[in-house]
Amino acid sequence: MNWKTRRSVMALAASGLMQASCLSGPKRDNLAIFDAMWRTMDEWYFDPTMNDLDWPAVWREWRPHAAKAETQAALYLDVLVPVLDQFASSHVDIRPPSIITLSKGRSFRMPRQKPGSPNLLSSTDEAGLGAKLTWVSSIFVVEDVELSSPAYEAGLRPGQKVGLFSFRHLNTDHKELQLIETPSNRIITARWTPKPLPPKTERRTLDDGTGYLRFNVFDQGSIDWVSTNIQQAPPSRLILDLRENVGGVIAEVARLLSVLLPVGSNIGTFKTRQGISRGKTLPSPVTFSRPLAVLMGPRTASGGEITAAALQHDRRARLFGAKTAGAVLGSRTFSLPDNGKLTVPFSDYFSPAGFRIEGMGLSPDVAIARTPQSARKNIDPALLAASQWLSQQKGPGVSAEA
Repeated sequence: MNWKTRRSVMALAASGLMQASCLSGPKRDNLAIFDAMWRTMDEWYFDPTMNDLDWPAVWREWRPHAAKAETQAALYLDVLVPVLDQFASSHVDIRPPSIITLSKGRSFRMPRQKPGSPNLLSSTDEAGLGAKLTWVSSIFVVEDVELSSPAYEAGLRPGQKVGLFSFRHLNTDHKELQLIETPSNRIITARWTPKPLPPKTERRTLDDGTGYLRFNVFDQGSIDWVSTNIQQAPPSRLILDLRENVGGVIAEVARLLSVLLPVGSNIGTFKTRQGISRGKTLPSPVTFSRPLAVLMGPRTASGGEITAAALQHDRRARLFGAKTAGAVLGSRTFSLPDNGKLTVPFSDYFSPAGFRIEGMGLSPDVAIARTPQSARKNIDPALLAASQWLSQQKGPGVSAEA
C-alpha cells in the first residue's frame, strides 16, 4: 500500500470516528465494531496489498450496511463475514461474543469453511458418529470411518464426497445427520450419540517395535510430552502422527524441530509487514536422530505443515498420507468493541525450499489414503506403510530417500 493510499486509509478512519460520535444507540455500536474490524485488518494483515482489494472502497461500500444492521446476526452474517470472505486466506476469522440466535425464517449464506476443517461437526460429534468429514476445496471428504460405527452402518466410507443436507438434534442425547453424496445425489442418514473425545496425545509401541507418538496441537505441554517420551524411552525408530495436528505456537514448532534436526537447520521463511525472518533450529537438551516417519493429511495445518516441510526438506523423515490443509499463516486474535473476536493472519510462510504452502498444501513422499477396503479390514494404510518402510532402515539418521 503506497503512502497516498495509506493517507486515504487514515483519513477514512478519522472520518469514521467523527461520524460514529454523532450517532447513538445500535447504529453507533455497529459502526464501532465495523471500524475496529476494518482498522485491525488494515494494520495487521500480512499482505500490504490486502489481497489486491481496494480496502478504502470496501469501507465505503460496506459501512452503510453495518449501520443499518438491526440485529447482531445481521451485522455479523450479512456484513462482517461477507467482507472477510473476500480474503482468500486461512486464519481470517470472526466470531460474535455469543451464540447468534436467528429469528424464524431467517436465512444466511454459510460462512467460508477453513481448509482442513471439520467445521460441519464438533469433535465430540465426530467421535460419536465414528467418521471424519474434512472440508477440502468446496466439499466435505470422508477421510476416515470406524468399523461398526453409526457412520459405517449408514454407508459412509473413506473417500466419499458429500455435502450437508440436514443436521438436527433428535433429543438431548441423539443427533441425526443427512448428507448428500456427490455425484450420485444419494442421501445418507446417520443417527448417533456424541461420545467423549480421545486423548489429545497418544503413545504406543507397534507390534514390530516401532514407536508411535501422536499429538494434536503445538503447545508447551505437548512438546514437553514428546521430549519426555523420547528421552525416557528412546525408540529405535519412530512414527510421528500429525494427521490431527492443527498447529499452535511457532516457538513450540521450533522446539520440536530442534529435537529432530541438527542445530542450525532451516525451518523456513516468515514474511510480515515489518520484513522477513528465517527460522533455524537451536541446541536442544533432547535429541532424536534415529529413523523417522511422519503421517499427515488434510487436517494437518499450520505448525504441523511447517514441521513436515522442514523434515522433508532436510531428508530427515519420510512423509506418508495425503496433502495437508494449506493453512499455514501466523495469526493473532483481537477483541472487538462488543467482545467479539477477530483473527488476522500477520505472517506468511515459505518452506525451506522456498515453496509457499498457503492455499496449496504440502504433498507427502508416499501418497496413501484410507479406502473402503481398509475400513472394512480395520487397518490404517498410512501407518502400515510407514511402519514397513521404517523396518527396512538399519541405522540412525537415514534419509527419506533411503
